[in-house]
Amino acid sequence: MEICNNLECTGCMACLDICKHNAIKQVIDKNGFVFPKIDKEKCVSCKQCQKICPVNNQYKNTKSSIVLACWNNSKKIRISSSSGGVFFLLAEAVIKSGGIVYGAALNENLYIEHQRITSLSDIKNIQGSKYVQSNTKGIFKLVKNDLENDKIVLFSGTPCQVSGLKTYINKKYPKLICIDLVCHGVPSPQLFTDYIHYITQKYNKPPKNIIFRYKKPNWTVSSMKIDFVNKQSYISSKFNEYILIFLSFLF
Repeated sequence: MEICNNLECTGCMACLDICKHNAIKQVIDKNGFVFPKIDKEKCVSCKQCQKICPVNNQYKNTKSSIVLACWNNSKKIRISSSSGGVFFLLAEAVIKSGGIVYGAALNENLYIEHQRITSLSDIKNIQGSKYVQSNTKGIFKLVKNDLENDKIVLFSGTPCQVSGLKTYINKKYPKLICIDLVCHGVPSPQLFTDYIHYITQKYNKPPKNIIFRYKKPNWTVSSMKIDFVNKQSYISSKFNEYILIFLSFLF
């Protein structure tokens, strides 16, 4: 049994979170993407994974939408954001209301994963774009548990991740706020790890933090900033290799 067409799988991991028999695990394919794989010895063929897979449940919106444009009035927050800094305002409002915020973060091992935050000081961890496939393993369970406990939840991710979350919870919660984005597709985690290795070898020191869209010299350049452990930094004067290839859709 396969969960969905492997070529269409987005690695949202809704299937992994829904499986009560722990019959689904994460594997890495030849291109370094994270995919679910069924353990045939544990699988009982309940087909819950197929039923909640967003690839098998394409959502079609037939309603017109209201479109608004906005930005954060704080120049400091706009500079530290990838675009207009609106996510920061939404996250701030939710946390001040006693809610929970989920978003993609760069952990201490420079691995992109979704994290759950409840503190204003932690918004910076999930602020800004990360041009890598983010690991959401276990996150949908946490979101549903927070909603069942009547918490306001703000979830930010790619359209595929938001779709996976909605099919997973399979219920409308008035306190769930979802943010997705106009997506270019996601590079694989392994490719990003290889890039980190390349940067480490090139500059003979390991990176500590990466800003994928650094707003210097200006917003339109989309330079990348890499902070190293010795407190030195690399800032691309133009599009660097990673960003250039990403925007060319070659990843």
